[in-house]
Amino acid sequence: LMQYAAGITKEMLETCRQTGAPFPHVLRLLETAEENPAFFALLSSYITGNAFYQSLGEMLSTRFAEIIPQQSDNPLTVRYGQTVAVSVLRGIMEQWLRDGMQDSKEDIAGYITTIILRDLNLF
Repeated sequence: LMQYAAGITKEMLETCRQTGAPFPHVLRLLETAEENPAFFALLSSYITGNAFYQSLGEMLSTRFAEIIPQQSDNPLTVRYGQTVAVSVLRGIMEQWLRDGMQDSKEDIAGYITTIILRDLNLF
């Protein structure tokens, strides 16, 4: 997870915004899920609860605070934006896995990126 979060840069986020390309880190996470679907299903089970996604959210929040010190003038966006972004990622990933990964990981990564950049306007 730490390598995942460390690879995120301000330039990468801006390139994705300008080009419409999916976040590379989301695509990599989906590739890992595609290679290990049973493991990711376990991460979403009642046995593990929210631990994986909570850790992911904390690491992403820390990383985004480092590369984009002031994400928004709205304190609610600063406080809750990462929770929303991780919830979007988790919900779509879980649905994608339940559906048997019928859609391409590139399409799913693009959809997640669009929601976070355009609809949530977090970065």
